[in-house]
Amino acid sequence: MKRKILIISTLLNLFCLTLIAQENNNVQLEYKISNLESRLKSQNKISAQLTAQIKNQQPKIQELEQEKNELAKQLNEDLNAFRAKIENLENENKKNTEIQELKLKELKSTLNSKNFNLYLYIAFALVFALILFVYFMRMATYKAISQQNANWSDFMNFIVKR
Repeated sequence: MKRKILIISTLLNLFCLTLIAQENNNVQLEYKISNLESRLKSQNKISAQLTAQIKNQQPKIQELEQEKNELAKQLNEDLNAFRAKIENLENENKKNTEIQELKLKELKSTLNSKNFNLYLYIAFALVFALILFVYFMRMATYKAISQQNANWSDFMNFIVKR
């Protein structure tokens, strides 16, 4: 019988130890649960604060979005105006280029006509100089022949007199 009591007491001790261990385990779990609950409460507080901040920032965000949209509209308007000015400048540039090309053609034709006239005057001057050269050569030749004839006549007179 002692053995049965010993076995029963051992089993009872094991059961008690298991209950105590379970109790310790339950205490640790409760501590962890309370810890997690306190963390959850602090996280909920932080979440509530962040939600409140988001709600407080919402009008500012909407205001910034409106400003962004207004700036985008203004930018598009300015860009369209800039493009229109560039197109106007390109058109003016094309017109000016065409006008300059026409003036250049007129200038070239005027220059060509003046060059033609200049070449014509030079040709007339050369022909006139050639005619003058031929005339003066003939005059010089005629004078030289006349002088030669006069000298020959004098020579013949000199010889005949002698």
